[in-house]
Amino acid sequence: MATKTIYFSNPRHLSLLYAGQAQNLAHAESALSVKLTTREEWLKVDGEADAIQRVETLFG
Repeated sequence: MATKTIYFSNPRHLSLLYAGQAQNLAHAESALSVKLTTREEWLKVDGEADAIQRVETLFG
């Protein structure tokens, strides 16, 4: 299992990507088989390398 932290320009930008709704992150976790953690302007992704790449595409 790998971990990657994706940084965004500010916390609002990250929040807008999942509409500020925790259930949207939970759905992404389930659909992509990853563990997501958000704080301020970063998103930490734990999962397999290919799954992390899909998260980067989704939130990119």
